[in-house]
Parts: sequence; C-alpha cells; structure tokens
Amino acid sequence: MYESLCLSLLSALSSFLFDNHNTTMTQTIHIEGAPSWYGKSSNNSYITSFGYSKGDLNYLDLSKKDCKRNLEDSLSQLITISTTKSFQKHDTIYYNDFLETYKKNQDLNSFILTNIHYEEIYHKKDSQETFSKCTIPKVLFLEYEKIKINEIKKSYSKFKLDKNIEILDEESKKL
Repeated sequence: MYESLCLSLLSALSSFLFDNHNTTMTQTIHIEGAPSWYGKSSNNSYITSFGYSKGDLNYLDLSKKDCKRNLEDSLSQLITISTTKSFQKHDTIYYNDFLETYKKNQDLNSFILTNIHYEEIYHKKDSQETFSKCTIPKVLFLEYEKIKINEIKKSYSKFKLDKNIEILDEESKKL
C-alpha cells in the first residue's frame, strides 16, 4: 500500500525538480545596485537561493542566514507542491498520517547545513549592503528525500504490523 505512495511522491518530486523548477523563474532579473549574478540561477542542476542584508560587514552572516532560510523555504515548497501533485490521483484518507509525517521534514535543516554551498557573497561598502547566493544540487536533495521516504515507510509498516498484532491478540482473547 505504501509502496505506490512512495513511488508517487518520488516521481512527482523528481518531475517537479528537473522539469519545472527554475523554469518558472524569470530569466532576467536586474535589481539596481545588486551584483549581476543576484536573482539568476546559473546552473539548472542546482536549487538556488539568494540572501540580502543591510549593514556593515558584520551583517555578512545575516545575508547568509537569509539565503539559507530562503533555500529552506524553497525546498519545503517543493515538498508541498510535489505532495499535492502526487495525491490528486490517490485516495488520501488512508495516507494522511504518512503525508503529514513526510511534510514535517524535521531533518531538512540539518540536510541544508551539511550540504549548502555559498557560491557568491558580495558586500557593497558604500551602501552597506550584502548579497549572497547559495545552492544545493538537485540530485543530492532527491537522494535525501528517497532516504527520508523509505524511513517513514519502514516506520509505518512497523506501526501497521504492531497494530495488526494488537487486533489479533484482542480477537484471540475473545475466543
């Protein structure tokens, strides 16, 4: 039962990642005063995000945090969109707990901290602005999601088994 669900989730996520993500982004963005790379995804095999902060060089970390937070929001949106897309075909009554567990994504922050790469950081001294660009490879994110889905599937299979044993025990006591 959960096999088809897991397959649908991964299929929708990979389809969205490699077919749709970044094609919805505007091809040319020019923000006055920003570096030329800001707002532009240079490589379609990466999920890209941008950060900004205003202040002296001490605010560099705020720009990086903004970039990381935007990346985390983007990945969470990908999960939500792909989940919604894959369950237009399924009867979600049986899968609600599974989906909610999947959407919570408690390890996403750790995954991002481990795999984030800051490609560009630019500080404009005269205007006291800092711009940042960070990326995570799409393939790496998809592998992370495969592992996560399999872990959830195993825990739900165990839960279902335990529940069935409980029901059998109750039935045997009635005999």
